[in-house]
Amino acid sequence: MGCFKRLTIAVLLISFFLKTDLAFGRFAVVTSSFAIVSTCTDYFKSKEPASFNNNVVAPSITISGPASVCAGTLATFNATPVNSSSPSYQWQVNGVNAGTDNATFSTSSLNNNDVVTCTLTDNGGTPPVSSNAITVKINPPLVPTISIAADKTTQCTGTPVSFSATAGNAGTNPNYKWTVNDIDAGGNSATLTLASILPSDVVKCVVTSDSPCPASTESNAITNINTIDNLTPSLSIQSSVTGPVCNGTPIKFIAKPVNEGSLPTYQWQVNGANQGSNAPDFTISNFSNGDVVTCILKNNSSPCLTNPTALSNAVTISVIPPSTLVPSVSISPDVYEECTGVSLTFKAVATNAGDHPTYQWKINGQNVGINAGIYNSSSFKTGDKISCTVTSSALCSLATATSNEAAITIHPLINNSVTISSSAVNNVSSPNQKVVFKARASYTKNITYQWQVNNINAGTNSAEFTADNLVNGDVITCLVTTTGQCIATQVVTSNAITMIIYVPIVVVNTFTPNGDGINDTWEIPMLHTYPSCRVSVFSRYGTVVYNSVGYVKAWDGTYKQKQVPTGTYYYIIDLKNGRDKVSGSVTVIR
Repeated sequence: MGCFKRLTIAVLLISFFLKTDLAFGRFAVVTSSFAIVSTCTDYFKSKEPASFNNNVVAPSITISGPASVCAGTLATFNATPVNSSSPSYQWQVNGVNAGTDNATFSTSSLNNNDVVTCTLTDNGGTPPVSSNAITVKINPPLVPTISIAADKTTQCTGTPVSFSATAGNAGTNPNYKWTVNDIDAGGNSATLTLASILPSDVVKCVVTSDSPCPASTESNAITNINTIDNLTPSLSIQSSVTGPVCNGTPIKFIAKPVNEGSLPTYQWQVNGANQGSNAPDFTISNFSNGDVVTCILKNNSSPCLTNPTALSNAVTISVIPPSTLVPSVSISPDVYEECTGVSLTFKAVATNAGDHPTYQWKINGQNVGINAGIYNSSSFKTGDKISCTVTSSALCSLATATSNEAAITIHPLINNSVTISSSAVNNVSSPNQKVVFKARASYTKNITYQWQVNNINAGTNSAEFTADNLVNGDVITCLVTTTGQCIATQVVTSNAITMIIYVPIVVVNTFTPNGDGINDTWEIPMLHTYPSCRVSVFSRYGTVVYNSVGYVKAWDGTYKQKQVPTGTYYYIIDLKNGRDKVSGSVTVIR
């Protein structure tokens, strides 16, 4: 029994060591020889020691793969088994299971100094064995920088545009990939030249660094490069005349440029020789028949010019020979006598002066009037001399002629006036009183008198007029008629005299408005001769009980259509004749 126990302990110890190795992931190929000697006679009949010799060949595994890779790239590891007919693989990264049951393991997620191993398990019953370990170094990529630029922002039609790339941190021989609108263009070069480009085109470049661990970077984008059409300046010139002209006639030439730009220059030429100034127009008057006028235009500001200069068309000047006709002119009348302010008319008659001669009238040598064959004016003075100079309108004739001089005598206008006066002091008279009126005229030759009373003719043709039948308000005037030459106004009217004929009034102080038909109203004799008079009656309290302008209807002793009480009332009568007002009292008795 003791022998059995010792054997069991030996087997257990062997098993303990195997399990310990498995628990720590250690795999070993073990070849062992051992002998078990027992002296237990209960189980072994032979007293000789028994011995066992057991030789076993265990499987093994090795792995291969890169010791360094670029960050983010795929690393592949391969396992090679030995003495295994049915291998099973378990890959590990830093002791953590990874991959699949395969002799190949690929990954792109390794970190620097990660350790890759593989455990082989053979289905023949042998213990698992572990491979060698590979420590992997991760190399970072070389990330470049890049920017691109164009040699121009606008291009002329047919002119190429060049782009250049500036790369940094890209190694010795980086790779360039150009694109236009994301389509490959150009070659592996730091420059790109395009024969044509649209404003909407987008140019970019991707640079890939020259490194064991290369990286790519896309550049900035360039777009909106405009194409400008090529311009060809041109010039035409126009003359202010369309046919032959007289020598010395100013001719103006005007330039009509096309595509001249913002700062054009002009060089005018006559027969190929420079003339004029830098201006779009040119005037010449000293020319000869057959002279040729041209102009050279230069565009100094526009881009994309096919040619900056342009030569205009040629204009040939044709000159007409001058006329040999000699003009003459006369005016009429020769003598003029008239009154001040009267319009006088003179007429000029020209000969050999063409169909439309030019007239210049003159008074005392000074130009007056308009270009016409007739001149009239009302501002002449005695002694003025009037003449006319005519310029011929015959073709290419500049000849002039001056007329005879006409003499003018102007008589001043006579402006007569008349004033009248009366013998009545302040024009106030009494009825049937004789009043004498006298007229005084400022001009007394060739005059007649016509007196009027209230615009009705009266009296005789005399400077005096006598009347004794005037009534109040009569208006006296005198008309004087003047005859002769240069009378401004033949009939003039004098001042007006309004006569005041004073008629005494008698104011009664009592009347009895009781309806008996006797003395029922306040009658005031002769008051009707004062139509503008004002009559006012007051009560003793100062209330106006009657008021009237003129006294057409006598007061009947009522106030507001009611009879006033019996009593004394007070009146004021204003005759409106310049004399004092009349006042007093009147008694109403019923």
